[in-house]
Amino acid sequence: MREELLDLYFDAFPRDNEAYARLFIERARADNIVTYREGGRLLSAGYIVDKRARFGKEEIGLPYLSAVATRREHRGKGYAARIMQAAFDRLYARGESLTALYPFNHEYYLRYGYANASFCGKRVVSGGRVFAHRPASRADIPAMAEVYRAFSAPYENCLLCGTDYFEALFLEVEADKNKIYLLEDGNGIFAYAVVENGEIVNYAARSMRLFLRAALFRGMAVRDFSLKRQAYIQMRILNPLRFLALDIYKKNFRRVRLSVTDPLLPQNTGVYLVTRRKREAFAVTRCDDGSAADLAYTIGGLSQAVFSGRGVFERRRMLFIDKY
Repeated sequence: MREELLDLYFDAFPRDNEAYARLFIERARADNIVTYREGGRLLSAGYIVDKRARFGKEEIGLPYLSAVATRREHRGKGYAARIMQAAFDRLYARGESLTALYPFNHEYYLRYGYANASFCGKRVVSGGRVFAHRPASRADIPAMAEVYRAFSAPYENCLLCGTDYFEALFLEVEADKNKIYLLEDGNGIFAYAVVENGEIVNYAARSMRLFLRAALFRGMAVRDFSLKRQAYIQMRILNPLRFLALDIYKKNFRRVRLSVTDPLLPQNTGVYLVTRRKREAFAVTRCDDGSAADLAYTIGGLSQAVFSGRGVFERRRMLFIDKY
């Protein structure tokens, strides 16, 4: 089956590195691969990539959907929609509250209830300051994790990157024949960066100001997630009953009835009463008794309201660097 999946992958993404594609498919758990067949032939597939995230003070699962693809001669027949539906059903059954993806087109996935969640802006490293640098090794993973922890601290919502994350990052970088570079100052490692085709595609730094002056990366583009110039990662609420219990509300919030419509996961359709219990604790109950709602949303509209800070929701700083 893995060779069959690889064949479909390259039919959809012919420019991708073969070693990376093989690694990606080989590492995917069988229950994280979603497929659609006709007459025994694989026509469409997608992958669930398990990740973790911090939302406020809570840690939650944040599975990404990745490499959703249909054979070229069968596109336009709704097979990708079947993959998305099957993935949603599977993740809902697992108890996940939220999912994410990096879209090839930010308009396309709105139909599935996704909303723009993470934003960034492009900057160019000016250079001008020479720092000690060297390629990273797996022995540096604890130090790299500490750099990321410091880098992500100002963001209320962010991807969690522990030992397993960096182990996987090394495998992916090696498959792509790239390197992870470390920058050091008098206090030790203060930044790491993955460079691909002259662009920094993954990084963290204790000081963004110093990182943007690193001579090693002069002239390279880098995404700055403190800027809000363009949409980056999209997210979709999978289970409002679970997700609405997180600390996502404005400080003066006390109570609200939300009407939610979700055509792809109809079990989510209903009215939710959210009440603040304590300073950062919220109770969520279903109240499908016909009573009027204060606010009404489609599931995509609810996702957009949460991540844009509309209505009762507080907009949070988001750091989600990973595409896949």
